[in-house]
Amino acid sequence: MKIDLITLQAVNNYGSVLQAFATQEFFRQHDCDVRIINYARKDLYDDSRLWPSVRNSLRGSILKLPLRIADAVLRHFKRKKTYGRFRNEYLNITKDKQYIAAKDFEGYESDADAFCTGSDQVWNSFWNRGILPPFYLSFVPEGSYKFAFSASFGKTEISPEEVQETQKYIDDYRHISVREDSAVKILNEQYNYHRAVHIQDPTLCINPETWRKYVKHAMGGGVQKDYILIYQIYGFRDKESERKFYKYAQELSKKTGLKIISVCTGYGKWVKSYFRRSKGIVLPDVFRFISLIDNARYVLTDSFHGTAFSLNLNTEPICIYPQRFTTRIESILRLTKTLHRHVQSYDDFDILSRPVNFDEVNHILNAEREKASDWLEMILSEIREHKMH
Repeated sequence: MKIDLITLQAVNNYGSVLQAFATQEFFRQHDCDVRIINYARKDLYDDSRLWPSVRNSLRGSILKLPLRIADAVLRHFKRKKTYGRFRNEYLNITKDKQYIAAKDFEGYESDADAFCTGSDQVWNSFWNRGILPPFYLSFVPEGSYKFAFSASFGKTEISPEEVQETQKYIDDYRHISVREDSAVKILNEQYNYHRAVHIQDPTLCINPETWRKYVKHAMGGGVQKDYILIYQIYGFRDKESERKFYKYAQELSKKTGLKIISVCTGYGKWVKSYFRRSKGIVLPDVFRFISLIDNARYVLTDSFHGTAFSLNLNTEPICIYPQRFTTRIESILRLTKTLHRHVQSYDDFDILSRPVNFDEVNHILNAEREKASDWLEMILSEIREHKMH
């Protein structure tokens, strides 16, 4: 079964490349040959990212300007290396052409049996800076089989104008699965589309044994174990939030006797980590990132994927909600009955005595994986019938 997949694979962060990989892997486990369409906004391709990164570094103290510019340049090339290598080695992306605008799809040719809108915030008009018809498979020939796997609007409600503009695309999907309950509600109530199903993020559809198999293949050898891992993605523009985050980690370290390892998004963060008594690792390779979560005792994070991988790999998460985008973290904690792992105050050290019942977590996630598998098998059965007619 050949599937052409369109998703947010070109974004340089762990969540985006891992959800793309997980979707590809999950489909392959169901005997699908997946091809990821190399589509993204022009400003998301590597050659377009350097100047915006440097421009952002021009803000602030003039005295630190050279250091900030150097950090921006080095960070850009490190991100390009880390995520670019992963995409080249592990994602089956169309190599013949980059698709940037809707017009690039004119005359699109494919021998795929079906076309899929993949996971991540593919239907978030805020993130996408407008409505992008290709994410709704607008380029696919009429009569083709279209479905969506764990897609997201990234919000709980969308405007009537957006519904009106995209209604024709949504109506053309045979089946849609989304990764939030709120998205099911949007489809039911705003689009009058009643075939939507809630499926978990693709990274949770892959069992921990499979993730560890890829990690072992990519890394080999043993790694350090038992530490507090910091993975903070929303504090980079809020120095006070970042300071409190690290101070809390230091107190946890004192109480547990565990060392701190920080996943750093840049070399400036790496320098800061030294003065904050932690070992900084700048943008580790993607599978090493998973390994760092797997081998930690605790993961202190404000990230959904930091939380999701911790639960999937049976590492205790300590979750601090960011000021925005809290819904997904709370949703996965509620699903796995681990809301007690949310820290509401930096004075909450009782978190160390509120362990996760991983037997229960594993039971829940296995049931969710089975649900996703049954749904996909239903889709594939329909595609076979569609081909026959």
